Amino acid sequence: MTDDKQTKINEALDKSQQEATDFPPTWDYKENKIVMGKVASMHTAQVDGETREVMILEQGDGEKVTVWINTVLQSFIKRLGVVESDMVAVRFEGTKSNKTGSRTYNNFTMAVIEKGKE
Repeated sequence: MTDDKQTKINEALDKSQQEATDFPPTWDYKENKIVMGKVASMHTAQVDGETREVMILEQGDGEKVTVWINTVLQSFIKRLGVVESDMVAVRFEGTKSNKTGSRTYNNFTMAVIEKGKE
């Protein structure tokens, strides 16, 4: 492999690594109960040795915000068929206990406001 090709590969890998760990500010759902925006990207990232799913929303003012996806949001994304370019709204519904009462989790509701171009 030529040095030029190796350099391009390394630059692409470095950029990918930075994008996977460089996130816009996280949505503070306890402060702002609702966030809305166009889905700019959805991907997995390695954070503190764990694989986490994130959704980056581009809000109306152009600012981007990171939404960390939990199991509740995963089920909405799957059921609603959310894809990049969809306009979505997410509302924090508070903490909820599981059926056995052995643990609590953050509960959310998600809606697709407008389907993006596929």
